[in-house]
Amino acid sequence: MSEPVSIDARALRRCLGQFGTGVTVITAQVGVERVGVTVNSFSSLSLDPPLVLWSIKRTSRSFDVFQAAEHFAVNILSSEQIQISQAFSSSGTDKFSGIDWTVGKTGSPIISGNIATIECRVYARHDGGDHIILIGHVDNFRQSPGEALLFFQGRYAVAIDHPQMPLELGRQPNDPLTEEDPSFWTLMFLALHRMSRRFERHREEQGLNADQTRVLIDVFDNPGCSTEQLVAKSFLRRGVAEDAISALVERGYLSRDAAGALHLTDDGVRRRQIIFQRWTTFERGELAGVAADDIESARRVMTRILEHSGIS
Repeated sequence: MSEPVSIDARALRRCLGQFGTGVTVITAQVGVERVGVTVNSFSSLSLDPPLVLWSIKRTSRSFDVFQAAEHFAVNILSSEQIQISQAFSSSGTDKFSGIDWTVGKTGSPIISGNIATIECRVYARHDGGDHIILIGHVDNFRQSPGEALLFFQGRYAVAIDHPQMPLELGRQPNDPLTEEDPSFWTLMFLALHRMSRRFERHREEQGLNADQTRVLIDVFDNPGCSTEQLVAKSFLRRGVAEDAISALVERGYLSRDAAGALHLTDDGVRRRQIIFQRWTTFERGELAGVAADDIESARRVMTRILEHSGIS
């Protein structure tokens, strides 16, 4: 028999993060105890009978309730519910505080505003290493319009048309819009996607991935922040943020003081400055040939959209 292979858990988590998923909050209630956890291990299992599955870590504070529960509800989150995802992935004791929810037909909490609800009775439980796998029989479900919240490479995302999908971009500025023309939002997301992917090599040359770069920039902007504050600002999941923090500490770019506050080292500040300068040069090159007035108009449009959305 071959010897077991030692696996780097942090590296494995980064590898598994290459598989994009949706984001759900699984809820249940037993007596007066009400629980909810953010889960991206949710999956359809069978249509006949109608079965779904997900897994929960044995060390989770909610584990005992889910072990005792006869029912649970899957809340598939919309793209506007990042804060709800973060609330239920935190270590807080009252995760439902400030959350709008109702009681479902099977007694589990249903989070308002989600794009789908799947209410289940527990069909089976199976051992899954440091997790337990719960299989649910679907007793009730509903769906609502909206975009799904996604999770990929440790970051929240939304679905957009793939960049290789054909787009008719040859229209003239004064041509009337037709149903075949790509929408404003499609063009905006595709432009951002393509620029981000092309900039990837600059991060790689500095030995950084996107998560580590995000942490580096956010700590520079918020020196002395806690891990919780960083997670809230960066919209990284806690485990992903902790992995990025650990990697930056190991490389000497980041430090923690006695109170756990995060600070960039001198090397970290220099690394952040290199990334900033690379981005400035990259952006200038990407916008070469675009009139300055057009760039300024686009800035005003983006600023107006953010102000209208209440994002500062």
